[in-house]
Amino acid sequence: MSGLTIILLVALIGVFILIKLDDKGKWETVYEAQGHQTAEIQRRESYLKSKGLHCRLKNHTPSTIRMAGMRGAQSSTQSTLQLQVHKKEADQAFRFLSELNA
Repeated sequence: MSGLTIILLVALIGVFILIKLDDKGKWETVYEAQGHQTAEIQRRESYLKSKGLHCRLKNHTPSTIRMAGMRGAQSSTQSTLQLQVHKKEADQAFRFLSELNA
């Protein structure tokens, strides 16, 4: 590879990292549900979107849980769905979700 190609590749990777780091700071989690409660979190997401808020669902698997039982050791991952909104709209989202629960 030429020197120019390496420089362009490094620059592209740098831009990608900056975009990902910037994206993390823009979202706030307003509701979490276990993986089997997808209907409830999707209902809340649809409600917030109908109110004009920017939101997304994010799948979060924090760690692997080791369980010991009759059949030996098994591992399981507990997946959590997170309903996230833009930070600037978090207060509105909490208000709308409290109205939805009332």
